Amino acid sequence: MKTKIVAILSVCAALAFVGILGAYSIITDQKQKEIDKGKEFIKQIDAIHFASDSDTEKTELTYDGIVSESDTSYGGCMQYTDGVYIYYYSSLRQTIDGIMQCPEITEEGFEISIDTAHSLADSLYKLCNADVDFSNVKTDISTALSGAYMFTYEEFSNQVGTGAIGSVCISRQGYIIGANFMHKEGSEVIEKTTAEPITETEARDVALTAIIDDIGGPGSYDSLSIIEDDSNTVSVHTFKGVTFWLIEENIEYTQGDQKNIVGYHIKINYYNGEVIEVASTNH
Repeated sequence: MKTKIVAILSVCAALAFVGILGAYSIITDQKQKEIDKGKEFIKQIDAIHFASDSDTEKTELTYDGIVSESDTSYGGCMQYTDGVYIYYYSSLRQTIDGIMQCPEITEEGFEISIDTAHSLADSLYKLCNADVDFSNVKTDISTALSGAYMFTYEEFSNQVGTGAIGSVCISRQGYIIGANFMHKEGSEVIEKTTAEPITETEARDVALTAIIDDIGGPGSYDSLSIIEDDSNTVSVHTFKGVTFWLIEENIEYTQGDQKNIVGYHIKINYYNGEVIEVASTNH
């Protein structure tokens, strides 16, 4: 009887071990599928063909592992490299969150036009933000960077930023220097469709109070006025699920014989009027 019990226990143990191996195999297969999905997505980026001679520098695309969660930029993303670029792929969203050029790359080739760079950047943004209505995307172009073009993107819905933000920096030789994409996920624009936002006038009043507090509070100045020019802007954006008024104003105030001109950049919660951030040229 004892021999029979031992035999049964041995069989059970063997079956349990096989079960564990089976579960491990399933997990491994699932992970491999995620890795392969990332590679397929990156192949679509290759199809955009940023630099005419970049393919000669590229090596086989390899998967490097999961980025540490402590990395605030790409924590949790799957990292890949191909010798020219480092890609950060989100298996959750099944899209690219960021691209960085490998530091050892030496760019060669002819200089591309800003129109060509713009077309390439648009293609990359559309690919990495497939759920965005590009007709509602505002694009800003900067040529201030030495040897590069910078394109920034933000989608708006009824003049409110949805949280779909992107930036693409392309070298004059047609290489991606860096790209970053923020995606729509649980923004207040979607979650609070029945909530009443504060008005622009209310947002401006809150901003003025924040400015007065920042310079020392009521009574700390002799005069204060907003400089009315084109640099004063009011807009609504969403970032990481928080929708806010962005008030940008230049103010002039005097304290005795001293006249001060300060630029302010103030974020105010779109729904409850809470001041999120006060930044100025004084700080």
